[in-house]
This record gives sequence, structure tokens and C-alpha cells, in this order.
Amino acid sequence: MKHTNKEIEDAHVAFAIEYLQVRGYQVLLMKKWRHAASPGELAKLAGIAPTALCNRLKKDTCPPFDCERGPSGRILSIVPNPALVAFLKQPGQPGVKLKPAHKL
Repeated sequence: MKHTNKEIEDAHVAFAIEYLQVRGYQVLLMKKWRHAASPGELAKLAGIAPTALCNRLKKDTCPPFDCERGPSGRILSIVPNPALVAFLKQPGQPGVKLKPAHKL
């Protein structure tokens, strides 16, 4: 029985994923993150305000990300990755004061 290149590739990928997972690595499919998004689109995806996005991207704890910048240094587009989106979705960043709830 002859196998196609796609079947052989799928078998190699499955083996590599299992090999890494057994050793404690997390393997994520990156294909859906290949398209660049505007900062506004990324903020919407993460469920945060655009100003909060800019502040969080400047933090030392922000994971690395690919972006395109304009002549002034402003971010024009960002290629999000799972680690970046998870970081941006974290509720309440340290050092941010929340408004007290209204008493009824």
C-alpha cells in the first residue's frame, strides 16, 4: 500500500506532537494566527479597550509578538499568537485600581 505525501506528513506531525507533549510541552496550531490584525481588532478579540491594549503591550511581562510599525513608531498591524491573546485577556493587570462597586 502506497501512502501519499499528505498522509506521511500527517504521521510525522502527529508523532512530533505526541513526542513533545509526553515531555511536558504544549503544542498549539499556529495557522489561524498568521493573519495580521489592526490594534482595534486585537483589542476587540481580547475584550479590552484599545488604550488598555497599548498599555499592556508596553509591559515587561508581555510575550513577544510580530507587528508592523509606521514611521512614528505607532503599531499599524499585529500578528497575534495564542500567548499574546491569553496575556491580553488576563483580568485586572497588577497596579491597576478598580473602581469600587456601587452600594444599593
